[in-house]
Amino acid sequence: MKLLLTLFIFVILINGCVKYKEYPFPYDNNNTIDKRLIGTWKIDIEKTDFKRFFDGSKPKNDENLLITFIPNKTITMYDMSLSSPPIYKAYTSKLKKYNYLNFAVETNLNEYNHYKYTIDNDELVLYMQNPKILREDIKNKKLWGDVSKNGVLPITDIYIFEEKESYKKYLLENDKRLYNLPLYLTREKKVE
Repeated sequence: MKLLLTLFIFVILINGCVKYKEYPFPYDNNNTIDKRLIGTWKIDIEKTDFKRFFDGSKPKNDENLLITFIPNKTITMYDMSLSSPPIYKAYTSKLKKYNYLNFAVETNLNEYNHYKYTIDNDELVLYMQNPKILREDIKNKKLWGDVSKNGVLPITDIYIFEEKESYKKYLLENDKRLYNLPLYLTREKKVE
């Protein structure tokens, strides 16, 4: 059961992620680790609207749905895990007033995904890009990218190829309509 729920969270995280290649997420400044993220966070099942996450059903309240951020050996990276040993590399970046979490599976560091995030005391909110809006914008040529079906899981892969400066502009102009799928987490414990 725990493996199934971990897979469920993995599908939520990866399904809504935009993959971008060849250059890192377009940030304003080179950031170091956001120390506020370090530690273990539990998904707040009561606060998160799981029905909006691709019509997903709500997991049981007693399950341990955790995301952990551990500083890597570098000063800019995290080791990130989803209820398992770390299998992701992650870093933070900033674009104007917004903070972003960028991560990739350790075995493929050429395809990063990203979320916008906010932290208020012991609450972390990860805002996922709405894939429906991205698909529409790519179809309507507001954004340069590619949409393809993944043959293994019911996942749509969205790849962004937009130039760095025009992608920055797109993200800032479309922030409210694009990042409208919040995943709420509460801090379980800090890691020093």
